[in-house]
Amino acid sequence: MPGALLRLGGAVVACALLAACGASFSAGPPMPYAQRKAVAERLEKAGKLVEARLHWRALETIYGSNGEVDHKLRALEAKIEKRAETKARAGEQAFARGQTQQAKRAFLAALALDPARSDAERRLRQIEGRWVLQSKQIRAMTMVRPARPAPPPKAAAAAPAARQPTTTATAKPAAKTKTAATPAEETPPRPAETDTSPARDKALQVALSAYKAGEYRASIREAKKHLTIYPDDGAARRLLAESHSKVGMVLYDGDKLEESLPHLEAAVALGGDAVRTADAARDARSRLAERYYEQGMRIRRQDLDQAIRHWETSLDYVPQHLKARLQLNRAYKIRESLKSLKQE
Repeated sequence: MPGALLRLGGAVVACALLAACGASFSAGPPMPYAQRKAVAERLEKAGKLVEARLHWRALETIYGSNGEVDHKLRALEAKIEKRAETKARAGEQAFARGQTQQAKRAFLAALALDPARSDAERRLRQIEGRWVLQSKQIRAMTMVRPARPAPPPKAAAAAPAARQPTTTATAKPAAKTKTAATPAEETPPRPAETDTSPARDKALQVALSAYKAGEYRASIREAKKHLTIYPDDGAARRLLAESHSKVGMVLYDGDKLEESLPHLEAAVALGGDAVRTADAARDARSRLAERYYEQGMRIRRQDLDQAIRHWETSLDYVPQHLKARLQLNRAYKIRESLKSLKQE
């Protein structure tokens, strides 16, 4: 899908322009100066800087340049440039942490403000290239190899012919010779180590098909089933790690931190994209710890026991959270003092 993100960026810019040009630039007599000025100021106050700039440019085109229009256009250009720079910087920070979804949104926002930003365009191309590379890696590591034909059964070694006695009347049947079996023959190898049958490949393909369809939870479920039978399958482990990472990052980007954390940490444990998922997992733990600490602080005067539970949860996520530790120690002492007073 080369250029998909850039086409999306162009669509964002086009939508912004069309929205601004809807009713205000419809056919008919031009809008009076004061009315269009009021619309531009209202849009600027609402933070819609690009749309406000369009209205000031319309005033410049229709009524000619004047001091007020020139001043407003310069001020808006400076604000738009500053906001675009802020969005691009946020995109760079997200890109450095491996948070590609957040980075993509930030760079698209920067392009919507300033379509000439080559840095945002370049980063979007890199994000697109990274997705293509990851897709190729997943396909390569889960590619079905043709099953090796089973080796032909070894012919039993011919036993030396027994020397027949001269008289057949008293001849006894020759005793069957039994060769000692080697350990490899007595104990067949584990299926996970040598099984290259079509059944094994088909089981992995079920998980891979779910992954390609974007059904990452189903991919996790099927990959786990596959690994219970073939625990040493490296391709299945990598697919499971990538599926956990996909689910975890979607939840993480949606601020569902408690749901995302098990998936992110599972991806790291399975040896997935450690840089991206480990950073997101650490950030999720840090934010959850701070979130529970703040919740405890808000209700500590109304419900001390609930506040204690919040601070304990905060320390479960980040044991080194000093503020939660301090408040929890104080709360324990206060609770013990209250118990003593009740007993008296």
